[in-house]
Amino acid sequence: MPFKIDHYPDSLKALNAQISAARAAFPNTRATRIAQILTEGGMRLDLERAHNLGIVEAYRKAGVVRNPDDPMEYDSPNTGGGAASDDPAHPLPDGEQWNEGRRKTLTGVSYELDEKGRPINPYMNTGLRGRGMMWLYGPNHCVDNGVLQISPDENGTPTLYIVGIRRKDDPQQRPAMSGGFAKFRKTPDGGYVLDEDAILETRLEEFFEEMISDSVPLLPEYEARIEKEYADAIARTTARPGTVLTEEHKEEIKEQVVTALKLQQVRDLDPGFLDRLREFLSHGRECFAGPVISTGRATNNSWIESRQNWVLLEHDRWRGIVGNGRFNYQLSGGDDSAGVHHFPVTPETIRTALPSHGPMMTFMLASFLLDRQEKGIELHPNIMRQLEDLADFYSPAPGAQPSGPAPR
Repeated sequence: MPFKIDHYPDSLKALNAQISAARAAFPNTRATRIAQILTEGGMRLDLERAHNLGIVEAYRKAGVVRNPDDPMEYDSPNTGGGAASDDPAHPLPDGEQWNEGRRKTLTGVSYELDEKGRPINPYMNTGLRGRGMMWLYGPNHCVDNGVLQISPDENGTPTLYIVGIRRKDDPQQRPAMSGGFAKFRKTPDGGYVLDEDAILETRLEEFFEEMISDSVPLLPEYEARIEKEYADAIARTTARPGTVLTEEHKEEIKEQVVTALKLQQVRDLDPGFLDRLREFLSHGRECFAGPVISTGRATNNSWIESRQNWVLLEHDRWRGIVGNGRFNYQLSGGDDSAGVHHFPVTPETIRTALPSHGPMMTFMLASFLLDRQEKGIELHPNIMRQLEDLADFYSPAPGAQPSGPAPR
């Protein structure tokens, strides 16, 4: 069933500025041409997947279906409680305003409220009402960490890879990037702040949790804190009457507690490692800031908006970040991640990635190519071929079959 979305949201301001600068300075180059094709193709793919919006596995298990003509109402009992979530009886907490602070969209688009006083998704009709799996009504802000690396392939040829993850909650184990929901700072008047420092701190924590934490052993003095902190987390999550946690969700909460303790352990015993990682991530380049229109979690009252930066993780730079640290840091999964993977830049990686991640990976690659051109850095011919193959994927020859949506 198709879902209506009129046009692509204004999510690519930074990338479009790069393209405009390239058109002025390098109007006829191979790099500028490829970047334009990738950007336009990524938008088309994102819209196509939004028009064929699916649902995540948790919705499927709960019997949720989408119907844009008669949307059903659904609030997951797993995310109904705790101080972090909105109360359906009082959608906007005291001290906040709709369309302001953390309730503001990244594109600047204002939303209206429905008959229950809840925000109406300004981007599309998703065929589902309520808060779904999310904590907040309106925009739920998150960050995505795009990571690229150039490494020799099995033949020793320099090859461009996306360093990403496979998510534990994805039965198909599709390529994805690390990321998570933004950690706002609460103000004394009840409001929330998400400034650049808070965004960077979120990027740091998500990178550590999903791409490093499994390589850090939990020392006995921190391991001894697991049970109490787990009990406290369960109590917070079930604070609101009616909240029901499955055994699977309880296990997720316990894993989050363990990961948080690992992060605290590194903060206490090896803060220099996190300082170096933070400094590295601070130089990331933005390529996307707006709604994630093709995620299977979105509803007509709650949706995700993401800021995506990318970094080039060169091998020497990674060794410098690790340094002579207290722990043997490796790129290794943890928390929501089932493992870190080097996905080659190919049409197959983009096609099979999580529905929203394929387009966002494409925007990252367009930005990377323009960045190299701006800096006068020549890419190896094999890497240029990889990017041209991806451009061909988005510009198939006449009579070729369309790529179609990613498998769900």
